[in-house]
Amino acid sequence: MNDNTKYVGLDVSKEKIAVAVAEEGRNEPQYMRSGACGIAPC
Repeated sequence: MNDNTKYVGLDVSKEKIAVAVAEEGRNEPQYMRSGACGIAPC
């Protein structure tokens, strides 16, 4: 079996949420998305 470890970073403010994902090792994280705060009441 091939195990993959990923690390997820969240930057949360009143206006938006930004998400980044990094693979195991020394690679640069991938910026995934930034959006208006709509998941939960802000």
